[in-house]
Parts: sequence; C-alpha cells; structure tokens
Amino acid sequence: MAVLGRYSAGRVFRVSQVKAYLDSTGPFLQAFRGRNTDDLMAYYVERCGIEDGMRILDAGCGVGAPAAWLAQRFPALKVEGLTNSRVQAEHAKLAIEAAGLDGRVSIRQGDYHDLSSLYPHAHFDRVLFLESLGHSHNIRQVLYGARDVLKPGELVYIKDFFRRRSLSSDLQKKIDHAINVINGNYLYHVMQLPDLVAACMETGFAIDSISPPRIVPDLQLTVDFEHKAGRLTYPAFSHLHAVDWYDVMVRREGLAVQR
Repeated sequence: MAVLGRYSAGRVFRVSQVKAYLDSTGPFLQAFRGRNTDDLMAYYVERCGIEDGMRILDAGCGVGAPAAWLAQRFPALKVEGLTNSRVQAEHAKLAIEAAGLDGRVSIRQGDYHDLSSLYPHAHFDRVLFLESLGHSHNIRQVLYGARDVLKPGELVYIKDFFRRRSLSSDLQKKIDHAINVINGNYLYHVMQLPDLVAACMETGFAIDSISPPRIVPDLQLTVDFEHKAGRLTYPAFSHLHAVDWYDVMVRREGLAVQR
C-alpha cells in the first residue's frame, strides 16, 4: 500500500514504520508484487500504455520509487508524485535528487482529495493509483479530481484489493473480520469492486477494462514487514480468501488530444 496514513484524519505512520517497510520490501511500497521490481514496473508500462513524452501522476506515490523508475527509463517523461506523508515526501525528494532526476520527477506532499487545486486542468496523460485509493474516505471526490487533471480520452489505472463476497453468512462474517483487521492495521478502507465501478461511472469515466493483475505475488514481503512493524494482519486471513486483486482501467470521457 503506497500511502501510509488515513487522509480523513490526517494521520501518518511513524518514521520507524516507514523504515520497517523499506527494510522489508524496499522502496516499492506495495503488497501485491514479486521481488523483481523491474518486472513489476514493466508490467505497469505495458498495462497502462505508458509512452515517452507523457505526463504521469502517481497519486499516493510512497517514497517515489515507481516515479523514479519510470523517469530513468523514459528520458522525455514527466512524473509527478503525491503523498500525504511528510516523512515519505522527504525521503522521496532525497532519493530523486540523489538519482539526478530533479526537474523530471516532482514530489509533493498533499492530499489527493484536492487534485484540482494542486495540478492544472487536463494536465496528465495517466493517473496511477498503485494500492493507494483505499486510503480515501471519499472515492468520488478523488475521482472527480483525477478526471479534472486528466486529459480527455486518457486513462486512470487503479491496482487494489477488494472485499470478497460470499453467499455463506458464516464465511462472510469471517471475511468481514479479516477486512476489519486489514483496515485497522493499515488505516485502509477496503473497497468493494461494484462500488468502485459505480463511482467511476458517476464521475465521468468509462470502464476500459477490469482484470486480475498478471503478477505473481510474493506475500512473504508483506509478512516480513508486518513482523518488523508489529502489526500482524495475515493470521486473520492466512486460511481465508478475503480479498480479490484487480487492475481497473477507466478512461476520461471525451476525445483524446494528440500529444
């Protein structure tokens, strides 16, 4: 999960917890991935149709690793990263400077509920939510902002996990318990996929595609982090399929503008 904090309360994890993430998983703060981050990012590039010369917004950018990776591979790409965490923003800015990417990657501390006031209208070719949208207390507000800063006809990419539903009331209770543990440990709001689809359609997006990510996850990365941070989630769902992961691609209504 790329953003460490609940936007509605303005809370962020302590420095020690960010360090636990970095020590356990490296700077790509995502749960659903393998250890080879080049493969992960190459998948995003293919899935999102990222091309050199685009403007990309990573909304909930963590410590900026995806943004830096993209800029290093695409010399004409401009990437903006946004995080609500002061600690993450400071860490990301230092890493961007050390990589010599100043001027091509810009990191900002801010709330992604305020995208319209943070960035120009119709500015980006892609907006990415890499395991970050679940931190929102108002998904429609975030999506309205994303639509405003996205160019007509261009794409928002959302990779996240969603509450599973069961016809069995007993199994559903277990799922709901596991979700409550996840929400509490990660200050998250695990979504239901139909709710996200409805929110996208109601905020001026057309559904482009929905599919499970073509990623083979190494969940030991998350387990290692949870032990370091002292916030165990996996015992609640180690024998329970409580969430499903999806890539959701939505397109802003309107004719695409040629770059």
